[in-house]
Amino acid sequence: MFRRYKIADLITEIDYSSKTLEKQSAAYAYDGSAPCDIRIQIPDDFLEMQTVKNPHLTRDDLYYIWTGYDFYRQALNFGSFMMHASAVMYDGHAYLFSANCGTGKSTHASLWQKNFGEENAKIINDDKPLIIKKNGVYHAAGTPWSGKSDKNINISIPIAGIAVIEQAPQNSINPISPIEAFKELYSQTYRPGNAEAVDKLLVMFNELLTSTALFRLKCNISLEAAQTSYEAMRPYK
Repeated sequence: MFRRYKIADLITEIDYSSKTLEKQSAAYAYDGSAPCDIRIQIPDDFLEMQTVKNPHLTRDDLYYIWTGYDFYRQALNFGSFMMHASAVMYDGHAYLFSANCGTGKSTHASLWQKNFGEENAKIINDDKPLIIKKNGVYHAAGTPWSGKSDKNINISIPIAGIAVIEQAPQNSINPISPIEAFKELYSQTYRPGNAEAVDKLLVMFNELLTSTALFRLKCNISLEAAQTSYEAMRPYK
């Protein structure tokens, strides 16, 4: 049975068979009559094959993972793309922290909540926010697919800055160029397999990096790390 959702303004229909997805997508439910943009159905034989390849994951886990993969793949057709990052909303802006798995992007995002209060700093998506352009400005949008965390909210917020994170004993943050950022961030997105889709992604990616404040953040796990990154990344100095 297909259920309808509105995710970052994209009307999405998903053939339902996952308790995890049901929980994660509840806030995105849509009962309107707008035409469907994205339709997702994961074949049973494909899931069976993935279950054999990934015996440590349940069928429910795999369905959740692959519906997300298909959503981000199709979202490219609507001028949107995924970035592997933790996106925090604070003072009306989105702040993105990207890194390889295990580096500490989620830990840093949680420090913002501890430093500024959970009622003020909210996690838009803790792992895979959708990057969309609205009224000429790039936004970070929540989706139901947020990795191992259930931290995501149904909202889109203008991006104030993106930081590439490195672990370090002392906190420091410095601007980086779009070229330097590209080397770090392009590997942190879904990269399609056909040339036409790659071209679409590269145009959007280049535009995002040349219109957004970019940083390299070296940090520890102190509250000072959150304050340091905010002071450098906030648009109002």
